[in-house]
Amino acid sequence: MFAMAAAVGVTACEVGEPVDVEAPVDSVDDGAAEPVVVRSALAHDGAGLAAADRVEVTFTLENPSDRPIDLLRWGTPLDAGNSNAFVVDRDGAAIAYTGRLVLRGAPSPRDYVHLEPGESRSWTVDIGDLYAFEEPGRYRVSMRSGALRARSAAIAIDLLEPRVLPQLVRDAKSAVPIAAASNTFHGCSSTRRTQLGAARTAARALADESWDTLLRSTSPHPPRYEEWFGLLTSSRYTFVRSAFRAISDTLHMQSFDFHCGDILCDQNPTWIAFVQGFFPYHVHLCQPFWDLPSTGSLSRAGALLHEVSHFDAVADTHDHAYGAADCAGLALGDPSGATHNADSYRLFAENIPFLPMGDPPPPATHCETADDCQNGQFCIQSTCRRGPIPCDDHTDCGPGAFCPESALSSPGSTMSLAPCLGDGCPPPPPPPPIRHCELY
Repeated sequence: MFAMAAAVGVTACEVGEPVDVEAPVDSVDDGAAEPVVVRSALAHDGAGLAAADRVEVTFTLENPSDRPIDLLRWGTPLDAGNSNAFVVDRDGAAIAYTGRLVLRGAPSPRDYVHLEPGESRSWTVDIGDLYAFEEPGRYRVSMRSGALRARSAAIAIDLLEPRVLPQLVRDAKSAVPIAAASNTFHGCSSTRRTQLGAARTAARALADESWDTLLRSTSPHPPRYEEWFGLLTSSRYTFVRSAFRAISDTLHMQSFDFHCGDILCDQNPTWIAFVQGFFPYHVHLCQPFWDLPSTGSLSRAGALLHEVSHFDAVADTHDHAYGAADCAGLALGDPSGATHNADSYRLFAENIPFLPMGDPPPPATHCETADDCQNGQFCIQSTCRRGPIPCDDHTDCGPGAFCPESALSSPGSTMSLAPCLGDGCPPPPPPPPIRHCELY
């Protein structure tokens, strides 16, 4: 089994023990006498940009503590292009992210950046091809809340001329998806083609079951929903249900392009799969994808459902958190973020360990005789239960039934006759040679 990462976003730690950072002055209680403190900042030189200029921002991290720390790059500006680390808008309208969205396994040492005590480091990040900087105007850019556990102050970037989007984005905007439940494979062996066909079928079943159970549930606080998406509200519940319907419809009806292997996969051995949300329905599978089980927890079916949810035309999810621990925490702290988090959909769909959608059953009622129980229930081993009912005493049987002498004289046997109460009961069958309740 390929382990999912337990932490997402910038983390600070004693070397070798990553833990979460808090922000805006990002501090971590890592068990030492004083918490590790990490400061971060985002900057732009303020100059207006022409069409051909790079859209660059400067990201700075500082370790003012007296001990070295390691920082996980995922979900931060240091991971630009592989996760949606920024919030970008123009005149109040959100600007689309056009980079990759990556499902990953456990982080490797190369996924961390090291800072010595007192060290400050800055990186220049070009975000011009990662967001749709197209029309002239003033753009506001900030770090997404998931990156440093708090959104940074926004910086302003003025685009003075229209800018041409990358060719792949332009092609995707003009393309018309083909509605046909077919699979096209690129660089996939016959074995992997078969495995992908099975994964799509299993992912479709997960999406169907998820949508159906959300449609049928009437519980005000379904444990399965609230574990992964937080406190139920009508608007969020409707959004999640509609998202699963869209995932199901896509897996049933759309034409998929599966890419087995990629140079980016070779360069990033912890990557499981990735897509670009604006480019349906192309899914890139890396080596760790084939190490997953076909079904179960973090399966190929679940990974494919995760990736399908990313597409703008489906549910437009992102990667705010990975794995059960972080996704459950996201549901508690940011339910709206959870409804837009791909791995929350995977965890809900796989439902391992099992969580019900209905309210948990009420505790069993203690009883001494059948009179202590509701109509149609019987007192068995001091607990009210519905039939079929075993008995070795008349008090085990409800109104209109009794425990025959054959049962009273045959300790250790069981009955199989279900209770029949009220008028119009069919005549009882001949008593079998086992312990049972018969009608008067």
